[in-house]
Amino acid sequence: MNKNKLYVLVIVALFISNGMLVFFMTQKGHRGKPGHTPNEIIIDRLSFNNEQIKNYSELVFVHKKTTRDLMKSIRSQRSLLYNLLNITGSTSKVDSTVTKIRILQEELERLNFNHFRDIQTLCNSQQLKDFKDLSKEFAKIFEGRKGKPNRGSKR
Repeated sequence: MNKNKLYVLVIVALFISNGMLVFFMTQKGHRGKPGHTPNEIIIDRLSFNNEQIKNYSELVFVHKKTTRDLMKSIRSQRSLLYNLLNITGSTSKVDSTVTKIRILQEELERLNFNHFRDIQTLCNSQQLKDFKDLSKEFAKIFEGRKGKPNRGSKR
């Protein structure tokens, strides 16, 4: 094999590997159906009509705002907690701060649970079976979304 054929082979291999790299980097990780958001999955699987979609969107708006506020409080308490690493004899402050974080985390879990209950109340009798099936997948659909840092944004 002469050098020209070797160079052509190497160049073709590099093009193929670059093409594969671009392909895999542009693929989205999927939850259920590729490219669908949790909201789209819920609306689709429950076959919501326009009125239900409107009511659902309002629920989601309020839920996101309340969740954001709770997460901000949790982050603030965590910051206070980690600042206590440099203070000796701060055991009672550590315990108090951890308790506040626990209470806020419990509130967040209750908020999420009640949000799904609110979604359930939007369902008509025919949709309740679909909701029951879908509810078994909520943890998977929403896994890794809460409190996950947005790596590309600046705070």
